[in-house]
Amino acid sequence: MPTTAHPQSRSHDDPPKVTVLFVDLVRFTSLTSVHGDQAAADAAATLYEITRDVLGENGQLIKTLGDGVLLTTSSPEIGLRCATGIIEQLHDRSTGLDARCGADHGTVISQSGDVFGSSVNLAARAATRADPATIAATRIVALTAGSLGLSVTPLGPQSLKGFLDPIELFQINPCEHPARTATDPVCGMRLTYDQAIDPQQRDGHTIGFCSTRCAEIYRSGESAVR
Repeated sequence: MPTTAHPQSRSHDDPPKVTVLFVDLVRFTSLTSVHGDQAAADAAATLYEITRDVLGENGQLIKTLGDGVLLTTSSPEIGLRCATGIIEQLHDRSTGLDARCGADHGTVISQSGDVFGSSVNLAARAATRADPATIAATRIVALTAGSLGLSVTPLGPQSLKGFLDPIELFQINPCEHPARTATDPVCGMRLTYDQAIDPQQRDGHTIGFCSTRCAEIYRSGESAVR
């Protein structure tokens, strides 16, 4: 008896492909050390609130991780728009905070409200290679960034903890910073010239202080940020 051929379909057991984003606050440990636990808790709450607002129905907030958030979206384009929105809103609200993001697109295993897999690990490790207010991404995400008109800079193969082979990464700059800003070298806050105490040029970088306490720590040679 002849058999009827059925078109191949994706198994229900096959893990889905999603864009995984790990976003964390820059220099969170220094912020805690200089300004205290409440300031750190407030900063983490601000990141969570902005992430929830930006993400909306566009993806899933998997979990918060103290100074970071893990989220997934259905495509690199949506993921990049969400990451850009989070970084820009931190700037627009004049929080003095910067976020950085690691991004990959691949399969994940969803279990007990969490996600697992190489793409999750890669996104978290890639974030450590991102400059403040940028996204470190794998090639598939970077290609999408280029099509969206975002600035993309190759970082080359990167040795990441837990990965046997180097991973090719690209840095994506999602937004333009105000022309006159200064970074507090003690706690890491990004400040406008109007906000900064004693803005100045040091070693080719513009620095300023968010408070007299940070200025005193810096001048005493006990800077928390090296």
